[in-house]
Amino acid sequence: MQNIQNTCQIYRSEIKENVFIRNLWLLPIGILSLCLFSLWGVLQSFLGINYSVWEFLPKTPFNNFLFDIFGNLGLIVLYQVIFPSLCLIMLTKILNKYLDRLWSVAISLLAIFVFIGHPFRLFFNKLLLNGELIKSGAEVMPAIFGQKSLTFLCFILLFYFSVNYFKFPSKRLSVLTILWAFYAKLSPIDSLFGLTFWFPYFIIRLFRQNHDKERVEIYKEILMQAFNAFVILYLIFSMRIYENVYIPVKMNAYYYTAYFIIPLLLTFCAYFFQRIDKYELFFKFWHVYMLMIFEIILVILYGIFPFKIPFNPLDGYSSLFFLHFYYWVVPLYYITKPYKEFTTGSESTKFMEGIRKYTYLIFSKYSFIYLYIIIFLLILFAVFSAINNYTVSIS
Repeated sequence: MQNIQNTCQIYRSEIKENVFIRNLWLLPIGILSLCLFSLWGVLQSFLGINYSVWEFLPKTPFNNFLFDIFGNLGLIVLYQVIFPSLCLIMLTKILNKYLDRLWSVAISLLAIFVFIGHPFRLFFNKLLLNGELIKSGAEVMPAIFGQKSLTFLCFILLFYFSVNYFKFPSKRLSVLTILWAFYAKLSPIDSLFGLTFWFPYFIIRLFRQNHDKERVEIYKEILMQAFNAFVILYLIFSMRIYENVYIPVKMNAYYYTAYFIIPLLLTFCAYFFQRIDKYELFFKFWHVYMLMIFEIILVILYGIFPFKIPFNPLDGYSSLFFLHFYYWVVPLYYITKPYKEFTTGSESTKFMEGIRKYTYLIFSKYSFIYLYIIIFLLILFAVFSAINNYTVSIS
């Protein structure tokens, strides 16, 4: 009997160590994304519409090289199906580091199916108030299509490998710092967002993994990484790849409320009724706060003193498709935690206990009820938008 138990334990440990098995739950997500993204250019090409890849893709040497290998349809599949699907899968994996699978999938779909000028809330309003089905979808392609799918995938992959390591030896630090800085060749602003995340993140890790080291050695490592980033950015910006332009920035109340005020307010509330360790709250998510502060300062300064910024029109700041939803990780991480009872402290009062209990029921135990509905509506949003886009193409 003991031998059987030992064998089962070994088998379970092997399953946990098997990367393929641990990530098998992502397979249906990948199949779903391949089917949804195929509803655009690929399906239209099969339906006989003269659809050229150069309608949404710039003729760069790299794209011309791919065109010679894969042809028109192959390049459409690559930039409108494969790359966006990989973006969805990797985004789900990043969010699943802090949230459960269902929350990760729902937020990833919401972040990926972004249509410029036609947000999901507009689709929901039309569907709810007017009862319109197909007409409630967008008439344009997802914002993540074309060149943006490649730049966004690079950003997501860099982010994933940055947060997927706990220990950072000097060589690994240098490689990731150089890659984040070199990303400025694809998107200057996104590179600055990436570096704003990366430096606070690895600095905390350095101090925690080298607490027995001399502080001077840690400071030297930080200065060396800052020097690496500065050199790469200086070389790229001195090449003047992109033109410095004025970009009209109009941020409404929804922008500040949905992406900053509500996540911070929920985090503030969770701190009091969940008895959160303040050190964990600070050190675990310090990089998130730095990203939020950097974006707010950038928007406010640009609104008060409009200045020219290096802009890549083929990119359009694709990192914000991810970051605006990543800001929600902090409050959701805490309010979806299992319900706990406390016997001492302010958290033990009936009022706090009631808040903690109903928060757990709404956001964790019974969240599958509305999350499945949201996922279903997002799939409908994608399907109806593809039908509308097809109708516009043939008209």
